[in-house]
Amino acid sequence: MAILTRILIALAVIMTALAVFLATFDWNWLRSYVERGVAEHTGREFSVGGNLEVEPFSLPPRVRMEKVRFQNAPWGTAPEMLRSETLEFRINPLYLLVGKVVLPEVRLSQPSIVLERSKDGKRNWILKKTQTEADRPPYIGRLMVDRGVLIYRDPAGKTDLRIEVSTPPAADGQQAGIRFTAGGLFEGLQTSARGEGGPVLRLRDETTPYRIDARFRAGDTRLDFDGTVTGLVSLAAARGRLKLDGKDMAELFPILKISLPHTPPYRIDSELDHSADRWKLQHFSGRVGRSDLSGDAEIQASHDRRKLTGDLHSKLLDVADLSGFIGSAPPVMASSSAAQKKEAAEEAARSRVLPSATFGLQRIKAMDADVRFEAKSIQRKGLPLDNLTTHLVLQDGVLTLKPLNFGVAQGNIVAKIRLDANQTPPAFRSDVEFRKLQLAELVPQLKSTKASFGLAGGHADLSGRGQSFAEILGQANGEVALAASGGTVSSLLLAFAEINVGEIIRALLAGDSNVPMRCGVFDFSVKNGIMDSRTFIIDTQVSTITGSGQIDLKNETVNLTAKASAKQLSVLAAPSPIHVTGTFKQLHAAPEAGPLVARGGAAAVLGVLTGGIGAIIPLIEAGPGKDSPCGELIARATGKAVGR
Repeated sequence: MAILTRILIALAVIMTALAVFLATFDWNWLRSYVERGVAEHTGREFSVGGNLEVEPFSLPPRVRMEKVRFQNAPWGTAPEMLRSETLEFRINPLYLLVGKVVLPEVRLSQPSIVLERSKDGKRNWILKKTQTEADRPPYIGRLMVDRGVLIYRDPAGKTDLRIEVSTPPAADGQQAGIRFTAGGLFEGLQTSARGEGGPVLRLRDETTPYRIDARFRAGDTRLDFDGTVTGLVSLAAARGRLKLDGKDMAELFPILKISLPHTPPYRIDSELDHSADRWKLQHFSGRVGRSDLSGDAEIQASHDRRKLTGDLHSKLLDVADLSGFIGSAPPVMASSSAAQKKEAAEEAARSRVLPSATFGLQRIKAMDADVRFEAKSIQRKGLPLDNLTTHLVLQDGVLTLKPLNFGVAQGNIVAKIRLDANQTPPAFRSDVEFRKLQLAELVPQLKSTKASFGLAGGHADLSGRGQSFAEILGQANGEVALAASGGTVSSLLLAFAEINVGEIIRALLAGDSNVPMRCGVFDFSVKNGIMDSRTFIIDTQVSTITGSGQIDLKNETVNLTAKASAKQLSVLAAPSPIHVTGTFKQLHAAPEAGPLVARGGAAAVLGVLTGGIGAIIPLIEAGPGKDSPCGELIARATGKAVGR
């Protein structure tokens, strides 16, 4: 028993002596050893220009160094990766036994840190000679920074940012937080940011929310966030108020990697709820151009491809704000920049009408989407639209709208559209139905004639390939047909079409009247972008107007000829074919001069020979026109009854 007591006393004396030694040991004697050890294990120079202090008995042990310098990678853009007036950290020694570095807490005073990637993807914070994406830097739990500068460079990602962190004086009884400012390039966009947060950066803590209030700007896109973030490195969760606004939603792609069409200026205010791999914008509201927008949206980023889902609504939609969906330039707003206004003016001056902007194929292939959209009321100058619903699905590079349904002229246009971006060039197909369209509403300029124009129906089935809608339509194949029946037509309009001077004078003196319309059929075949008329007819009780010709979708030109044939005797008539020519931007209509000259010459000659009485003979139209087989023509053109 006495021997055991002596052994315990001896061990106690040794431990006490060791504790006293460690407590009074001048750790600066080991600076050179530490510097050499770090250099040997990392391949980079490391120096401690000031004191080296160690608290071995704290849990976990604490190390403090002054005037620390750590060399950058040989390919780096700066000589030092880390420079700090003081570096203080706690280290878990148990993990060192298995080759891992775990730092539960790190404090930096006036640090300058350079984190960068090389052009071939190497990272200067990974010290292995051979790196993989699975490599991770040392684990850091909590980070406290006082007056620091962080530089992050990634040439492949067109990113070069400088972030400054400061710690303002704390209020009485409170712990000071941090403030940060940032500037430089992010994904090629001029970027700035500022904000403030709590005093401790809980980098790996995925249970304690970290308060943050930040303002971020990249190019013309601004993002404000006020809420909490859990796990600053992993972004395990985030909740708070998110405000987003900018000049064009398409500019969000470099930031969020979400492909959106070009839009006019927008503003979104939403509640952000992020957890795991899902980012939810809940009950958001805002405006896109002149249209309001609300609903819910979610971005899922669990795989290499992100997926956007949403249920969106608009009470009042301006159709011009959807122009980016078909490749047209968004409308010019009062807030648009001078460059945007100039570009819009130049585009308006061009003769082209069909959208010629190329599809962003890489963006279409970069994500998936499943979005439903509904607009209750629609604004569109010159076109009577009243509602819109659609279901957009983007899956593995294939975009479908099934269906795209909008109310037009008290009827509906229902379309099924498919664009396959995996093919070269992209393959396009559309199946469009025109259902029960009121012609008087569809062509409001004709309302002044007080005529009713009945119902119209038809279809447009087109397919093609191209990098833009203009290119696709320029080489499209298929058919377009529209048929109408019922209603009436202005007799004055028919008189002008027949070039019937007598009827024009009568209508002007006695007043216009309406003539029942039996049918109107317009049927075109489409091959390589050329629309050839198969049937072009307007049949009324008093005359028949027939037409023929082509519409060139590639060159956006029109070459149509229409001729009216009276069904009854007409006096002072000089029917002549009317040619409609020009471009989609500027059409011209004029009667063919030959028949007019011939009839006029004949009238003049007979007038001279007969003393004026015979001059009227060449201007008499006997009226050989006959009724057209309307039912057969309509069935052939549409395959269904009118108003389907």
